[in-house]
Amino acid sequence: MLRLTFIVCALVAAMACGRAAPVVERHDRVVVPGREPVEVLVLAAPQRGGDADRDLRAASASIRMLSVWFGALQPRAITLADRVGGDASAQAIVVPPIARWSAPGAMVPELALARAVSRHYWTALFDSSSLPGPFVDGLIEYSARRSVEPLFQSQNQPPGYAMVDVRLFGGLVPLRTRLRLTPETGDRAVVAIDTLERWLSRPVLDGALADFIASSRGRTPGLGDLEETISSASGQDLSWLFAQALDGTADFDYAVAGLSTARDADGRFTTTVVVERRGTGIFSGTAQPRVGPFESGAGVVLQTTFADGREIRDTWDGRDASRRFVYQGPSPAVWAVVDPDRVIALDAERTNNSRTLRPRSSTAASRWAARWSLWLENLLMTYTFFI
Repeated sequence: MLRLTFIVCALVAAMACGRAAPVVERHDRVVVPGREPVEVLVLAAPQRGGDADRDLRAASASIRMLSVWFGALQPRAITLADRVGGDASAQAIVVPPIARWSAPGAMVPELALARAVSRHYWTALFDSSSLPGPFVDGLIEYSARRSVEPLFQSQNQPPGYAMVDVRLFGGLVPLRTRLRLTPETGDRAVVAIDTLERWLSRPVLDGALADFIASSRGRTPGLGDLEETISSASGQDLSWLFAQALDGTADFDYAVAGLSTARDADGRFTTTVVVERRGTGIFSGTAQPRVGPFESGAGVVLQTTFADGREIRDTWDGRDASRRFVYQGPSPAVWAVVDPDRVIALDAERTNNSRTLRPRSSTAASRWAARWSLWLENLLMTYTFFI
């Protein structure tokens, strides 16, 4: 009886697969003030019909942002089809395969659609063949994340643009997590672009990239042209950053190596903070060299917090292997952090960016125990599935 039931189920499944289910279609008209409207058509495979609305929302958001940024493309109609959908139209933008099930916060379909739209824009606006491939991929990923970020944060508290996509049982079952993906995660190129945005500010970088696109039509620009355009738009020589972050392979790592406070005989406190440059990259903030013993640039920021609530911010050009800061005041220091505003997204190891004289060991132990328990639970669930 059991074997007969299995055969019947297999036949029903085969018959269902044999019938050609219609492709799910979703349409939208993206209207941006001052721009021509863009017609959007999303074609989703039948088995992904439940995500068609999410696909359309992400595609429209990406087109809207890029239209404001760079203007609308020709033609004024865009069709996106996932590969399983099998749209035969030569004009359709093919979206790479998307997992059928995913946790809502992971933004898996949204990122896939946004990446497809971003790639279409960045490769259609100008000839990018002379730019390094990884850098072009970084621009595409950077644009996609910015498109998806508002969608993610409309349902979750900032920061981040998605939750970590964790899957069990061989990748079949998604697991809802609260581990956020932030701009610091990703390939070097996209992290370098994010560092450039944080250093210049988003409006300045947006305007500079728009100028680069406008000046690149009909040409084949290289990385040097991009550096020249952004430097001109921002009013500062950015060769110090391009040479290391985009042209080179320098690794950035600044750390607080020491923090101490001692009470003097007169009742005041002397605080010493030691900051180290542990990577080969130098985040100086300027291309100008030092003049004798005097520093040039203020790329690295150190913030020291004292027990009375007072905060002191100092800057450093980040060139030496280490730098010592000494403060005297009526209160002892409790905390010191280098790069408190997280401008240097390229910093490879952020866990060494701060030190405190008031450790919260119990809180840290509880958090690590919770993470370990979650990992063990996932391991056991996966193991029991296969036995």
